[in-house]
Amino acid sequence: MTREGLVLLCWLVILQMVHVTEGSAKECGCPAASILSHFPSEVPNDTCCLNYSGSTFNQVTWAAFLSHKHLQVLDLTNCNISHIDHSEVGDAVILLRELYLSQNRLTSLPADFLAKAYSLEVLDLGVNHLKHLPEQFLQSSNKLRELILGWNQLSALPHSVLKPSLERLELIRNPWACTCSLWEGLEAGLHDNSSSLHDLVVWCSAGAVGGRRRGKRAHRSARLAQDPTTPIATDGGHMPNCPLGSQQCL
Repeated sequence: MTREGLVLLCWLVILQMVHVTEGSAKECGCPAASILSHFPSEVPNDTCCLNYSGSTFNQVTWAAFLSHKHLQVLDLTNCNISHIDHSEVGDAVILLRELYLSQNRLTSLPADFLAKAYSLEVLDLGVNHLKHLPEQFLQSSNKLRELILGWNQLSALPHSVLKPSLERLELIRNPWACTCSLWEGLEAGLHDNSSSLHDLVVWCSAGAVGGRRRGKRAHRSARLAQDPTTPIATDGGHMPNCPLGSQQCL
């Protein structure tokens, strides 16, 4: 074989390897849920998806995922989790694309939680008791497409979560303090958004919000990507006049 032919063959092999790697990243299928009464001391490290939804963990030890080099999808929905032990910081979440933590009992998150989640695309924290988010939350997650924060006790939103890549942002049923800071952050995030942010839902209120989501997710959407100056429609309450204009939570 000539030198040129050998070089061409090498390039074909490299391209095939890249294609297989990208394909496997997008074709990760999740198995049926493994319902456990306690968080396992060791988790399988030969799968791209771990599904423990419906378990009763109470506490999750994040260090258990430190050696997991292939994890792309982690489902911890409805696991009765009230605390995430994040005492050890590692690179376990670098390949993580989807994380589901909805319908738990979380009131807070560790300060550096998901600090290295460079590949994260979907994060569901809905239906918890979160009162605040870390100051620089998701700062490195520049591929984030969906962020679900509805049905919590949040009053402020870190600007670091408003990524240009966002396609869906659910904020409904939180006691948001509808301040100029919140709205300026939202408007700035929408203005910089390069995709179609078609599912922005906000609930503005001066008091706490009770109740839980029932049945299918029901909400009103504000389609703002085409015109970032459009007032943001929400489900109730009022906001103060802002330097940006006299917008209201309708």
